[in-house]
Amino acid sequence: MDTSTATAVDYDPFADAAPVARVAPTTEAQREIWLACQLGGDATLAYNESITLHLRGAVDLPALTAAVRALLDRHDALRATLSADGEQLLIAERLNLDIPTDDLRGLTAEQGDDALKQTTAQAVAMPFDLQQGPLFRARLLRLADDHIALLLSAHHIVCDGWSFGVLVDEIGALYSARKGEAPEPEAPASFASFAQALSARQGSAEHQADEAYWLNRYASIPAVLELPCDHPRPATRAFDSKRIDHVLPANLVGAVRQLGAKSGASLFSTLLCSFGALLQRLSGNDEVVVGVPAAGQTLPGFETVVGHGVNLLPLRLMPDPAAPLAQSLPAAQSAVLDAFEHQHYTFGTLLQKLLIERDPSRVPLAPVMFNLDQAIDLRSFGHLQVSTVYNPRQAENFELSINAVPMADGGLRLECQYATALFDEATVRRWLASYQALLTHLCAAPDAALGAIDIVTDSDRQQLAQLNATSSPLPPGLLLHQLLHAQATRTPDATAQICGASPMSYAQLWAQAHRIAHTLRARGVQRGSRVGLCLPRDADMLPALLGVLVAGAGYVPLDPSFPTSRLADMAEDADLALLIAKSTSAGALPWPRAQSLWLDSDAAEIAAQPDTPPAAEAQRDATPDSLAYMIYTSGSTGKPKGVMLPHRAVVNFLLAVAQRPGLTSGDMLLAVTTLSFDIAVLELLLPLAVGATVLLASREQAADGFALRDLLQAHPVTALQATPSTWRLLFSADWAGQSKLKALVGGEPLPADLAAQLQRSCDAVWNMYGPTETTVWSTCWRVQDGAAGIAIGTPLANTQVWVLDPRGNLCPIGVPGEIHIGGASVALGYWQREALTADRFVSDPFSNEPGARLYRTGDRGRWRNDGQLEHLGRLDFQVKLRGFRIELGDIETHLAHHPEVAQAVAMVREDTPGDARLVAYVVPRFAQVELDPAQLRKHLQQDLPAYMIPQHIVALQTLPLLPNGKIDRKRLPSPVSGGGPIKAERRLPQTPTQKRVAAVMEQVLRLPGMALDDDFFSLGGHSLLAAQLAARLREQTGLDVQMRTVFDAPSIDGLSRWIDTHAQDDSAKVEAIAHRSEQTVAPASLQQGRIWFLEQLDPGLPTYNTPSAHRLRGALDVVALERALNAMVARQASLRTVIVEQDGAPLQVVAPELTVQLGEIHDLSALPPADREVELMKRLQARSAEVFDLGELPLFKLGLYRLAEDDHVLFFMPHHIIWDGWSFDLIYDEMAALYPAFAEGRAPDLAPLPVTYGDYAAWQRLWLETPDLQRQLGYWREQLTPLPAPLNLPADRPRPKRMTGGGDTFWFSHPADWFASLHQFALQQNATPYMVLLSAFAALLWRQSGQTDLVIGTPVRGRPTVDLERVMGFFVNALPLRIRPDPRQSFASLVRQVREVMLSSYAAPDVPFEQLLRLVSPPRDDSRTPIYQAFFSYQDVRQRNTHWGTLEQENLKVYQPAAAEDVRLWFLNTPSGVMGGLTYNTDVFEAPRVAAWMAQYSQLLVDAMAHPETALADLPALGGTVSVSSPASTASTVASPRAPAAAAPAADRLQTETERQLAALWAELLATPHIEPDDNFFDLGGHSLLVMQAVSRMEKLTGKRLGPRHYVFDSLRQIALEYDKTEQAAPSGKKSLFQRLFGKETSSSTHSAN
Repeated sequence: MDTSTATAVDYDPFADAAPVARVAPTTEAQREIWLACQLGGDATLAYNESITLHLRGAVDLPALTAAVRALLDRHDALRATLSADGEQLLIAERLNLDIPTDDLRGLTAEQGDDALKQTTAQAVAMPFDLQQGPLFRARLLRLADDHIALLLSAHHIVCDGWSFGVLVDEIGALYSARKGEAPEPEAPASFASFAQALSARQGSAEHQADEAYWLNRYASIPAVLELPCDHPRPATRAFDSKRIDHVLPANLVGAVRQLGAKSGASLFSTLLCSFGALLQRLSGNDEVVVGVPAAGQTLPGFETVVGHGVNLLPLRLMPDPAAPLAQSLPAAQSAVLDAFEHQHYTFGTLLQKLLIERDPSRVPLAPVMFNLDQAIDLRSFGHLQVSTVYNPRQAENFELSINAVPMADGGLRLECQYATALFDEATVRRWLASYQALLTHLCAAPDAALGAIDIVTDSDRQQLAQLNATSSPLPPGLLLHQLLHAQATRTPDATAQICGASPMSYAQLWAQAHRIAHTLRARGVQRGSRVGLCLPRDADMLPALLGVLVAGAGYVPLDPSFPTSRLADMAEDADLALLIAKSTSAGALPWPRAQSLWLDSDAAEIAAQPDTPPAAEAQRDATPDSLAYMIYTSGSTGKPKGVMLPHRAVVNFLLAVAQRPGLTSGDMLLAVTTLSFDIAVLELLLPLAVGATVLLASREQAADGFALRDLLQAHPVTALQATPSTWRLLFSADWAGQSKLKALVGGEPLPADLAAQLQRSCDAVWNMYGPTETTVWSTCWRVQDGAAGIAIGTPLANTQVWVLDPRGNLCPIGVPGEIHIGGASVALGYWQREALTADRFVSDPFSNEPGARLYRTGDRGRWRNDGQLEHLGRLDFQVKLRGFRIELGDIETHLAHHPEVAQAVAMVREDTPGDARLVAYVVPRFAQVELDPAQLRKHLQQDLPAYMIPQHIVALQTLPLLPNGKIDRKRLPSPVSGGGPIKAERRLPQTPTQKRVAAVMEQVLRLPGMALDDDFFSLGGHSLLAAQLAARLREQTGLDVQMRTVFDAPSIDGLSRWIDTHAQDDSAKVEAIAHRSEQTVAPASLQQGRIWFLEQLDPGLPTYNTPSAHRLRGALDVVALERALNAMVARQASLRTVIVEQDGAPLQVVAPELTVQLGEIHDLSALPPADREVELMKRLQARSAEVFDLGELPLFKLGLYRLAEDDHVLFFMPHHIIWDGWSFDLIYDEMAALYPAFAEGRAPDLAPLPVTYGDYAAWQRLWLETPDLQRQLGYWREQLTPLPAPLNLPADRPRPKRMTGGGDTFWFSHPADWFASLHQFALQQNATPYMVLLSAFAALLWRQSGQTDLVIGTPVRGRPTVDLERVMGFFVNALPLRIRPDPRQSFASLVRQVREVMLSSYAAPDVPFEQLLRLVSPPRDDSRTPIYQAFFSYQDVRQRNTHWGTLEQENLKVYQPAAAEDVRLWFLNTPSGVMGGLTYNTDVFEAPRVAAWMAQYSQLLVDAMAHPETALADLPALGGTVSVSSPASTASTVASPRAPAAAAPAADRLQTETERQLAALWAELLATPHIEPDDNFFDLGGHSLLVMQAVSRMEKLTGKRLGPRHYVFDSLRQIALEYDKTEQAAPSGKKSLFQRLFGKETSSSTHSAN
């Protein structure tokens, strides 16, 4: 027994068993299962594994029973239970297994099968007790004399699929041994040994390789897989599951095997890749993740282990739908092989490392599982016939899992478990049938594009054909007005129309219509003419409409309430032959009087015409295909488009809706809709077609809920059609409903709550659906049970509805796609918009009619299992936000369920480019109620996952409406109040100062229309933007506006008050930076001086490289790119700068001109696609490690890599001495302006820069002489003296005496909604995300080090004026923040402390780090960075310009393999989410420890945001005893006090000439008269700049150059000895840099930056 992993104990977990023999640690995978089981209920049942062995023949029951019992003696895992904390396996010495036997031989075969099913169901439904055990069960059922069923059940924590194969094989061998027919099988390996082997892999090279593989595979997180559900997804995941089996026949399996073999792929890879293609079609995702189980027992020597060794491998699949399967198979095969090569890295560990936001309603990352089971070897049973069946579970972890089991005949049985909370059995059966259809068609047509393969089964096709069998005979040649007039001849005296107090009979209506028709004919109107109707909603409107139809023309509705410009656009576009108006409405649309018929002014002309129909004229009369009306709808370009509807389409529509929903001669329909909205066709013309009455509401009545209510009460209305908004308007007027009313709802999706309200208030409720382009309505559904989901029903007569995928394939029933509508009611197209018509009206492949077309609606929908169509929103309203696909209607429905909400609209807004936000607008049910966004969010959180909770909920009194009654989404306001309700009165800027501040703040936030009290940080401001705002206000006002000022007064009002208060304060004024006349040289800035010194100290390291890689997708013009780069170099002096030494000090030398070349393009396009990315990253990382000579141009490196014709990567790496993070932002802006200019052959339009980096450096030198430096130094002296002990984190290696600079980075990423939650929390704490993240970092450092006094470095922007905002260079400064986390304080308290420390430091941001070193004089320690050893940064780059002309730019992750501190935590906030890394010192830390820190940090944030007032020590992520590690080495060197001087004079003790030279020089530089041989330069007050002067002066004196490192650590005598040993340098024939740059030979230079 290995005592390192097993310990004898005397605890007995079994009531009747022997003592526990061993305690072994559980494996990581077992602990993951144990944790999942703590959810209780169905969660643990999901881990019940069960198998049935059917043994046929003469079975020896005693031998079989003995064989099964022997399993427990052989396998320690089967005798195990778990400790209460899940950390240990308690392995019993022995366990007597009870094996019940049921004799069922007296039952019929059918009864026996039923009893077996019941028994197996009980087996999987009976939970295991992980602590009490046993975790393995067996049962025998005797079904016949020669048929025994052996039922084996185990908890997955001690038994997996591989284990069952081992057990079955052993049962056969043990059975034969018990009968004396075979020897006893060899003893198997123990699970405890297997667990130890797995544990030993942790930290090994193999484990690190596994981790690197998986983290690289998931460097980006794929979109969530959304399978189409039959039921709403529960807010918390349910585990209820059922299983259905589907058999793939042997001939198909053989064909699939051959298909894969042609591409070198296994059967499994071929099945898996095809399954991925099916998931693509079902979900609409381009990429899917499928979990594949892998047996850990493949470790050498552990093939016979029974226990939990399985791991889930999440495979990323992206089959190419545009290519044959064969092109996708190699990548799938490679993915499978690579995954299995790295299979021992557990799924749970990967999830922790990826820091994927958990959604309690979903399985993370891999919700679908696919496995090809290996056939169990049954030969050990000898003469018995044995078969196995895996028993269905009643609970399952996955949404969908398929286990493909080989059958004896060569077929495969697909055992499919599915989540019953999400899917119906019919749906899953259909998917499996579609999978078989896909495989069948792939084998039949292997060269067909994968996306073109038909996956619709024959039964689905037949059902869809039946649902679209809507043929109904139409009267041949019937025109619209003929249909309507026929009814008038049948009932001439019936009331046709009521408008106000004037009823009009059918005879009167048609007499006036005929008079108008004659008038129109007399003015030349005929077939093909378009006549505008710009009329008020009065008694003359309907006769005019009919008159146009009778004249043979088509009418064009022009609502006089529309803006004049819009009416003019429509009228001009329609090329009207005539405009019908009234003198009272003509002003709405100025139109030539000669081309107008005014019904009031021209009444005499009309009255003189006959009241009978015009005589037939074949040349002038309408035909079924001629225009009946043309309605304008909004266009995506802003220009309205005219939809042309022919007579035949409108006739078919009216005849269809007369039947369903139906209208009769006894009905009265209240018409409320503007003529410009096509649903008015039903309201005005359907009653006339059946002899009913139109009650015409005026425009004012239609917009007033109370007036509508009065109309309904005053008239016997039996039908009303309206949009949901109008129905809500009516209910808001306290309308009580009418028992005989037929309610038609359409124009917008019908919310479930409104449907229920209408059902309670009306006789019948119909949901109508259809676009203008297919004549008003195309489907309808009588609302039955709105709670079961709102449908849009089935097609009307002679209408077909097909749901197609983006490639035009028919979608299976239940699978969403785009709704396409065909049949008799399809429009002619768009007036004079041939291209748009061709795009939206496509050929109908399902029709035999010549020229038949389908209209692409742009609506997303599907056919449900019950034969009803379901509308799933607009394709452009279905949004994908942060990887999640969101139906906005789902959010709206749940908001509307709140008792205080009357209406709700959700949308995604991007008011700030790259910052997409989910916003909801709500209208209160009662006017006096003020809706609380926080309460509404809590309401939503009960049913919706976090990613569907809006960041902003805005309360409005009413929703803005279009004239047609639909919601006008464009007029919904920006969520200006940060998630609260919009206040009735917003104070706007009034004074000149307020207006100036408002203009600057709006410019920085890119958010117009700000009010005085709007909070800068609530509206998206952060630290960098605050610095930008402060700089611009400094420029505007001439006052020293600091970041602290912005934080203290983050509103227009507050900043304006500060500016007005300090306007006369001379001390608050700032000096501008002057532009120098001489630009070729400049002093190095203090930031550059420090970097230069450190480079001299440790030459040849990549520590200060700042690499970047820019992926450029699109057609790249390489010449234009090179010209753009050179234009940028010409603009930015820093890119033409080198650093040279002059008298021991660094100096900037700027070349007047510099031309760079991209050089050779590194073409990787010939590599296989899977290898290109790997090779690219390999080359980029290699280049990132290259080093610079600071005296050689250029101080940046370039490279261009081609991956494909339209896919390139630009590598750009400047040295930090000329660069900072803000400079990268400038690259995006400059290249976005320069590249397209050169590509298009035009001059760039970038404004020249007013100042250069050299100007800044010169200004900085002058600033050092100002009182402001002393003020800032005073602040830091108070903060940093005395300095706390260096950070002492637990280390993996002894700290070397000298820090090598080696480093690595642990990468992580978070979706954008993670940041949204963080931002919301920060606002609640009156802080920024930067402050919250830094606070958590400080808490983590306390927890790991035990130190409660920390200094953490953080960058500050360092551009004090607006003129410097566009200048590239090294401006950034580091602030050492002193933070004192107290374990007893709450996280909220720590955030407040960090906020105060940060804001105070922002008032002293300019002190160079070198000055801080002199100020605090930290003990010299070459193994650590001085002052701080931890660094934190956060940068928001969501506003970066990611398009360089036609190129789409994407940043790739590259980094220098170096570390400047022990740990550096950094975050980058991008439009797609937050990415970052923890860069660490590889001298002392290893990757597993760093990964554990980041897992703890992630959990800390979750805990702290959930419980901000809990003490740090009590937060779960920080719990436990803090153990302070001892230093990992004695490398730290502390300067000892200088010994008292001896009696002899110093000069007497200086023994050599070199010592005396050094002493004299030091005395001069350090102003110290007495220099001893044992003195150290730094102990005497030296610093880096003085050291370099000493080096330079000694070089002039001796001709020898010694590195500055000696001055840092050695004594004077030791340095003198080094000089004496050093050879004198030979004179260099090389010209000085000044000569090369400014000599007479040349004034410019060309360099390759490769």
